[in-house]
Amino acid sequence: MNPNDDIANRLRMLERHSLPLKGVYIQCLDTNRGDIPHATASGFIRREQGALFLYTCWHVATGIELHPLSVPHRPPSRRYLRITLQGSRPAIADDGETRVGDIIGGVQQADLALYSEDSDDAISIWYQEPQYQENGDLEAVGIRAPKSFDLIKLPVPDDIEVSDVQVVAEDTLLTTFPIIGDEVLIVGYPYGYSTHGLDQPTPVVLSQRIAAVMSPERPSDILLDGGAARGMSGGPVFLRDGNGLTLLGVYTGLVYANYQRQQRELHTALGSARHGLFGMTPGTPTSLVRADTLF
Repeated sequence: MNPNDDIANRLRMLERHSLPLKGVYIQCLDTNRGDIPHATASGFIRREQGALFLYTCWHVATGIELHPLSVPHRPPSRRYLRITLQGSRPAIADDGETRVGDIIGGVQQADLALYSEDSDDAISIWYQEPQYQENGDLEAVGIRAPKSFDLIKLPVPDDIEVSDVQVVAEDTLLTTFPIIGDEVLIVGYPYGYSTHGLDQPTPVVLSQRIAAVMSPERPSDILLDGGAARGMSGGPVFLRDGNGLTLLGVYTGLVYANYQRQQRELHTALGSARHGLFGMTPGTPTSLVRADTLF
């Protein structure tokens, strides 16, 4: 075997082994920062021009279904996202000075505010697609519904320490359309489940295949041949090919055939993933804008 091929194979294996480190556990919180029952989700952290951002779904932040838009009778109760991930600290050589890597383990948390806290009329402050759907009920509570992209990002606080293996690299993004039958790997926390408990948050990695690259009802989404579980919305989706793993986009949830929508039969559901991160090309930040600038 060519030594370069052997190195490439080892790097691909290392890349797959590090996948569970790239998932972030999300618990939605109310105004008093109390846990909202059955409101857990997934996300991931991306480094953009030196800054860290959490990515997840718009419906995770709001609790509102976007496709189709379904406005609740009462204002959304989700006011914060509590992110939980493994901790990271420098590994120092015997000389006491040289950094030789990172030690990953344990747990760290941070609460990310979803609305402006210094205003009587709170307005959402996450970043989202600039194009939006007109809806007076949502606008009255400081929310703009994105036109197409079920996606937001939020700045990660400075006191969160992450290793490079916990972050989706800025230059990792699929820029071409995938092919039907391609394998994808979804990283997330189904039903809020961590394989090593929440003292050492570790997501699961599910394997699916691309079933269609376009849906008339959800043209920005890619259909997968099976659904992941509740709680995995917002997790990263990676395309697996001969060159390793490339970020395809974000897992956005389940898709049901119209005649099964009421029954919500899991065995009939397909999964969906957003291809790309809205206006993002490798090595650049996304074209999302702060939601409060849309008012």
